[in-house]
Amino acid sequence: MLTDTQVKNLKPTDKLYRKTDKQGLCIEVRPNGKKYWYYRFSFDGKATMMLLGEYPMISLSQAREKHLNARAALKQGINPIAKERQEKQIAKDERADLFAYHANAFLDKIKDKRSSGYVRQIRHNLDTYILPEIGNKAIKDIDTIDIIQMMNRVLKLVRANIKKHGTGEVTAELCRQQSGLIFRHAMRSVRGLHDPTIGAKGEIERPPIDHARDLTLDELKLLLQKLQNYGGMPSTKGVIWTMLYTMCRTKEARFMRWEHIDFERKLWSVPLAEISRRKKGERNMKTDRPHIVPLSNQMIKLLKDMHPMTGLGEFVFVSPKDFTKPIGAMTVNCALDYMGLKNISGHDLRSTGSTYLHGLGYDTTHINLQMAHVDNTVSGIYNHALYLPERTKMLQDWADYLDNLR
Repeated sequence: MLTDTQVKNLKPTDKLYRKTDKQGLCIEVRPNGKKYWYYRFSFDGKATMMLLGEYPMISLSQAREKHLNARAALKQGINPIAKERQEKQIAKDERADLFAYHANAFLDKIKDKRSSGYVRQIRHNLDTYILPEIGNKAIKDIDTIDIIQMMNRVLKLVRANIKKHGTGEVTAELCRQQSGLIFRHAMRSVRGLHDPTIGAKGEIERPPIDHARDLTLDELKLLLQKLQNYGGMPSTKGVIWTMLYTMCRTKEARFMRWEHIDFERKLWSVPLAEISRRKKGERNMKTDRPHIVPLSNQMIKLLKDMHPMTGLGEFVFVSPKDFTKPIGAMTVNCALDYMGLKNISGHDLRSTGSTYLHGLGYDTTHINLQMAHVDNTVSGIYNHALYLPERTKMLQDWADYLDNLR
């Protein structure tokens, strides 16, 4: 019989050789130095070798245990190799029944089609909230009660985390929606499967919308410093600067197109269709006139710096996964989180600009026009390009003010 020390001290030679332990258990030493455990036996009159594993991942004691189980099967007239294959297939089938298996399959499918931020958010919610609750359950056995219990667990976890803002309703609802995506993806391969997340819709109501807040001067200075030193993708950095300099919405900056930039006149024409899908009344949709945004010298420089990188495409700020698509919806907030600014959202930048400009004495009409706040009067329909000289000076002063804070 072999000992642990003997096995450890076995050295390779020019030729493969084996050392026997007992009753057909042996270790094979190959010229490359690798060592493998085998069980040599005869079944139906044929000599056979069964691989038990590689040493040292499989120790001597573990190899003996595997050998003992294989001999027990052989005594029952069962080929231990066939038995092992069957057990592996059963385990594989059982894993394929689990919600976790289908969650990973769903992520594999979308990872090259959606933004990295979107995929990362789903992965985070799966690992943190969803999989610990339903990951090891057979997907067919999960019902609406399981989903509601998962959502309630999310509420408790978010509320127990002092670093998190809010009371968890939004995160719980998002986890329900993301779980639904996985169920609907699995329905294409699992017969008779239904989506239990539908029955949980509305179980936890979202809280009132937390409107954007204004950054303090210290927060604004910290943001500018962090952004200046940010080493991420140029598109990510550029889209945040654009939101700061122009006070536009996140979506407007994300979907900025080169064809809408007039370098000579220093203007950006934002089509209303680009900012639609907002609540009825926020935008006057009776006209195709775009919202005209004056561009400061800083914005012109930013765009000229971006042009060699994305100028041949449609969008100014592109997804790193696909240059034909704009930067992802989650990118700005993910970047702010990465910079350690978890208390700041993209929408806060827009609100902050408005408040600071009011504080600096600029005309409310000019600020509201720049923010593209709707004016439902007849004249308001045609005012998208009004006060351009005043707004041009205002945005240039605002850009200079930001630069002086760095």
